[in-house]
Amino acid sequence: MFGLPDILAAPRLRRAWPIAGRHGERNLSFAFLGFAALCLVVPLLQTLYPVFGTVVAPLEERRALSPFPALRLLTGTNGDFAAGLNEWFDDRVGFRALFTRLKNQIDYTLFDTSRKVWIGSDGWLFDRYAASFDLDDAQLAILEKSFVTLAQRLGDRDIHLIVVGYPDKSALYPEMAPAGMPQLWTSSSNHGRFRQFLASRPEFRFIDAEEIMKREKSRSPELLYHKADMHVTEVTQMAVVKEIVAQAAQAENRLDIRWDENLKLSHVQINGGGSQARVMALLIPPTEEAPYYEGGHTVGATEPDGHWNVPDPGVFERADDGIGRPFDWEFRSLPELCASRLPGMVLFGNSFSDLYWVLGLQRYFCFIRRAREPISRFKLFYDTIPAGTKYFILQYYEPWLWRDAAMFKQLFPMN
Repeated sequence: MFGLPDILAAPRLRRAWPIAGRHGERNLSFAFLGFAALCLVVPLLQTLYPVFGTVVAPLEERRALSPFPALRLLTGTNGDFAAGLNEWFDDRVGFRALFTRLKNQIDYTLFDTSRKVWIGSDGWLFDRYAASFDLDDAQLAILEKSFVTLAQRLGDRDIHLIVVGYPDKSALYPEMAPAGMPQLWTSSSNHGRFRQFLASRPEFRFIDAEEIMKREKSRSPELLYHKADMHVTEVTQMAVVKEIVAQAAQAENRLDIRWDENLKLSHVQINGGGSQARVMALLIPPTEEAPYYEGGHTVGATEPDGHWNVPDPGVFERADDGIGRPFDWEFRSLPELCASRLPGMVLFGNSFSDLYWVLGLQRYFCFIRRAREPISRFKLFYDTIPAGTKYFILQYYEPWLWRDAAMFKQLFPMN
């Protein structure tokens, strides 16, 4: 039974409970509104004046950010100024890099997905764009004709063409690719037909890096491609450099010349990932252990057997368009050593040939000159081939073959 004080107090308690509940709801509303205001004001403050610094590493967008729209657009009635302002703001909103990386990290960690790359097994990443660039019949015909024509033009100058081709890494490690990833690099595809064409032609020599790597894969536990980067490792490049020297030596009937460098295989932990990991823009980039060789050479360093010529040392810091520069660097052996080395060689390629010099390719030729893409530089490089050149190496990467026809258009018209 309730006593009298309890009975008298009950109405007051019933009145107090709704009042306390309303106070709690109001406090929660104020807290929510304060949080929402904070979410609006702090990013805006960070946009206009980054008081919190960069917070995380900036995004590698490799594009020009949207400019502030011209004020004259305000007079229009089509909304162009508002659209331009939105684009400008979207590119600069505070904490953009943080939220982008956080979202990408959640996609990668929890759902094994990314808009930029295919997520394979055991940390393997594969380019999405590479799997979308097929080689149609018209492009295949142009490339076949172009390589033969180039070999004939060079042959008229007593220069031999050597073609070096690299595949996409899914061709070498298909077992690591995700199930839904398109496979374009089969022997029955146009890419496969092009490799067969190159191997069958007598006008030039073809060094098929895919075949070299498959042999290496069967007898070596070392990675031949980086897991989180599109490029091959130094283990692959050593095998390719050996083959380049062997092919030229065979053509010169100089079987006494073969690649022989005193390098020691080691391993290094790569933090931050390679190109494919960087394009994912994660908060915590993946790491991997990669093979490399200790005791390699450095482009531009002092050498006892010759000297480097580097017109613009900035090429070591950036990959620019190189417009107006015939080549990136060259190495010239001491004149008295040329008799014991192979004749002069020039090479036009992309980043896949960056490691040739670390492994000492330049030490086997009287001189060697190199230029790196873009392909718009090809004609100037071709037109300035130095006297005494006997070998011209054209190095390509299979997923980029579809665009290489433009390289040959600079030299001769296409039908």
